[in-house]
Amino acid sequence: MTAASTRRRRSDAGVVAVTERDVRALGFVGEQYAVRDDLLEVVLARLAPAGLVPAAELSRRTARGWLDRMTRAGYLSRQRLLGRTWAVATERGLRVAGLPYEPWQPNAWQLAHRHAVAVVRLALEAAHPGVAWTGERAIRSHWHGSGARVRYADGALAFRTGRVGVEVELSRKAAGRYESIVRDVDTSFAEVWWFTPPGDVAWLRQVLAAASRGGPVHRVAELPGELT
Repeated sequence: MTAASTRRRRSDAGVVAVTERDVRALGFVGEQYAVRDDLLEVVLARLAPAGLVPAAELSRRTARGWLDRMTRAGYLSRQRLLGRTWAVATERGLRVAGLPYEPWQPNAWQLAHRHAVAVVRLALEAAHPGVAWTGERAIRSHWHGSGARVRYADGALAFRTGRVGVEVELSRKAAGRYESIVRDVDTSFAEVWWFTPPGDVAWLRQVLAAASRGGPVHRVAELPGELT
């Protein structure tokens, strides 16, 4: 390459262009702390232009290419934990997505819960189109420094009839702990929807019914299956 051709190179050569879809996908990753590679396929497929529904193989290829591009740009980091690849937003990626949070360092013991919450979010967004989701990180930011004693829900949905808290319970706690959990629920919630493994649904319903003393209605359902 000659000196003249070098001078003629575009000033933005090598810069990764960011689309609206990229920003929204980065926002999803940042809001959910970390997103597993297979679930990232679902997120990107849903954000594809109307009428373009990728086939399974194309979806995998698209997700891999997107993760490569965002990693090269410094917006995401790849983390290999629990035998899977996870996308985690860097500080730069969080800022591009307009999120004020600090970068999160994945913990193996938390990742199963983070993944389950992301699955529940996508299932609820599909079941209730147009209903806004607020994630745990935004809930924590809202209450930070307030001095209020409140439980940080895993998420919340804003319906016209009121706000609904979302809780993902992958394993049972001691039954006695649920009394304080129920007592500290955000008072702005009209209801709290709990998602738990099938074998724990009846047990959790019974425990929450015994712990509830007025306040929001607590409903329990099975965790949704893996999304495609």
